[in-house]
Amino acid sequence: MTVFFAPIARLLGDLVVCLQPLQELIASGEEVHLVVRSQSQLGLAECIPGLAGHILEPAFLERYNTEKSVTSFKKLLLDNSSADPCLERKTLSTGTTDSKVLNLRDHPLQTDFVWGSAAYELKYPGYRISKVISEVSTSFGVHYDPLVLRPLKSASIKGMHAKTVLIPGTASPIKSWSTASWLRTYRTLSSRGESCILIGEPEKYDQVQELIDAGIPWKPTPTLTDAINIISSAARVVSVDTGLMHLAVHQGTPTIALFRADAFFARNFPHVRNLFAAPCERECVEQEFNRQPNGSIFYSSWDEESSVNYWSTLNCLSSGKRCMESISVASVLEAIDKVRTPVRV
Repeated sequence: MTVFFAPIARLLGDLVVCLQPLQELIASGEEVHLVVRSQSQLGLAECIPGLAGHILEPAFLERYNTEKSVTSFKKLLLDNSSADPCLERKTLSTGTTDSKVLNLRDHPLQTDFVWGSAAYELKYPGYRISKVISEVSTSFGVHYDPLVLRPLKSASIKGMHAKTVLIPGTASPIKSWSTASWLRTYRTLSSRGESCILIGEPEKYDQVQELIDAGIPWKPTPTLTDAINIISSAARVVSVDTGLMHLAVHQGTPTIALFRADAFFARNFPHVRNLFAAPCERECVEQEFNRQPNGSIFYSSWDEESSVNYWSTLNCLSSGKRCMESISVASVLEAIDKVRTPVRV
């Protein structure tokens, strides 16, 4: 049977956090095709062994005429309220007998409320991204151990095994840590004799260019494969909440992840130290949670620009100290000292 697997949303991190169920499907022998929702996800699709193929979401929707031709999971629940939900979720299909669709957006845990909002926390207290992905996957008949990671294949980069990789670039200003804090971290590590490099796209992120100009050694990563190889070879990664951070977690690289107060996207593994900022002010919270279209279960456009634009227009509205500045350099350095470092062979 052909399985079309669509991740929770369209940015890189949205696919990375879905790799566990996707890889479980592949390992089970299913013929899995990834429904690619953006350019960044296309780059990662080419790095996932065992995929039978991938299809851009607009082409997928066109092939099956309209979005409505793919049976909606929510509709199945409404039409079969007395049926076993797990059984019904397994029958999601394209209308043919030889294929089915697993669209991880098409589930109440995705569409009821915006993730991380007060309303979501009230209905689903304590839910975090790993629990959501696991529960949604289980309801589609995909069972896996959420504590087990299958790192993507990577090439070992000579000279990287003792280095700390710094990843400051993020599409959203509200997720960024200050340039001054990155520089203090780099200079302190350097003074201790520890080597650091910076990765990121200076043409996309001004802060990356600022840090390059300030003297932090930068390693170009023209492809996602290049970034995976560096991240997988490094001693550790320090990163804001972004797709490459989630890749570092998936690859088993010791990771210090810098989050805002919202812990929804934090994942707990022995090799990860999650640091959280102070709560954002009410105005910042309102601008974020009043605008996300969580009810949409398909993307008819290939361009991820709408998602990027959403995040890029979220600016800190605080009249005082930005919430991310409550994460101190000292706490990052302490996390670096405590995070588990793997034995390199």
